[in-house]
Amino acid sequence: MSKKSTAVVRRSPSTPRGEESVAKILDACRELLASDGFAKLTTNHVAQQAGLSIGTLYQYFPNKESMLYALVERWYQALNKEFENAVASTEENGKESDDIYELMRRIYIQILERQYQHYRAYADIDKIAASIPELADLQRSHNQQFADRLLALFERFGYSSNKQNLKQLSVFFHQLAVTMLNQTALQKGKAREINLKLSLRLSDEMVKAAIEMSQE
Repeated sequence: MSKKSTAVVRRSPSTPRGEESVAKILDACRELLASDGFAKLTTNHVAQQAGLSIGTLYQYFPNKESMLYALVERWYQALNKEFENAVASTEENGKESDDIYELMRRIYIQILERQYQHYRAYADIDKIAASIPELADLQRSHNQQFADRLLALFERFGYSSNKQNLKQLSVFFHQLAVTMLNQTALQKGKAREINLKLSLRLSDEMVKAAIEMSQE
């Protein structure tokens, strides 16, 4: 972590109007990232795209790095919520699924369809994170938390006899799923369909490996 943080929101919004302004800023940041990339992103361009003054933007974000951090943080929160919603949907319907294969597929498809429609804006996160320590820390924390969610899901279905190996498998499962989500999100038409089918087959294989591991 650098001595002087470059990725900290200057002031959190305290009113509905302030929250609306921050949402507009982050939406504009996402749109410009998708169209122009991080290298061409400037606070002036974001303010203009959001329809706000540069002074309003600076009330909340001191620089473009802080906007990126907040944008990625918001996206990670949405991914986590999507995971939770997919799991909860089976319980709300009064029929908690006893098929972990089906549940994993549902989680993957819902995240792809509902949270990856703007993926092009996040495509260079790994490259950017290397130069922003706070963002790299956020990314590592999110990846670990998501892997922990997968581990908890395996355990809920009774696959927990070899917890250490299962934990390692959960980390790999998450890494593989992210890779496939990234590739599928950027595809269209037949290529997207092929990538989705491959992703779901790989998901089934990872679940199968978890089940076999738990029976050793």
